[in-house]
Amino acid sequence: MKNKQLKMTSGGGSGSSGSQDMSLRAQKNVIPKLITPSFVRQFVGDKESAVLELWERMTVEIERERHLKAHGGSLVNDLWQAEKKTVEKRFKRTYKMVIKLGILLKNDVITADEKQHLEKLTQHLEMLSEITVKTYRAKVPYDYEMISGIVHTIGCEANEVLTPHMTQKNLNKLNEIISYFESRDFLDFAYDSSLPHKTIMGSIVDNLADLMCLY
Repeated sequence: MKNKQLKMTSGGGSGSSGSQDMSLRAQKNVIPKLITPSFVRQFVGDKESAVLELWERMTVEIERERHLKAHGGSLVNDLWQAEKKTVEKRFKRTYKMVIKLGILLKNDVITADEKQHLEKLTQHLEMLSEITVKTYRAKVPYDYEMISGIVHTIGCEANEVLTPHMTQKNLNKLNEIISYFESRDFLDFAYDSSLPHKTIMGSIVDNLADLMCLY
């Protein structure tokens, strides 16, 4: 399948403000429908996309485990459905950030300084991946301060790249995503190999190891 290349274009010229408003409304209606793992795959590799999909599945399972723990082992359906929807919304925003980065790169509109921050972001993602693989396979406790610090740095570097290209509202959403994934509540569950989501975590680790040639 050929990759579709989205182009960032600016309004203006002979178009009226009315037609520009219609274009913006059309984008708001169409773009959310495109934000799916399969669409994200056009901006990252198949294996990276697989990790993102597994990560979402694991996060849903983690929130389910937390819900059961908070309610004495019972699933309060209406409340759980609302919590699950929050997770799905958080990942939709995560996919949106990935797509935004992909568009910026494909259209070569980021500055040299922003590229340096993107390289640092990539380096820290690789560092997080390697530590996660080694921690999981060695069956040793994870280092919260180290992992949380790396996730925080990833968020800071993403902010440096995206700030000139996104609204403050969307940047606030990015910060909320990072705050969630760097929190002790999430990480303690994510790295607990005794919980039911460990099978999904194992698949994530296998994919990461394959990506980074860690055998």
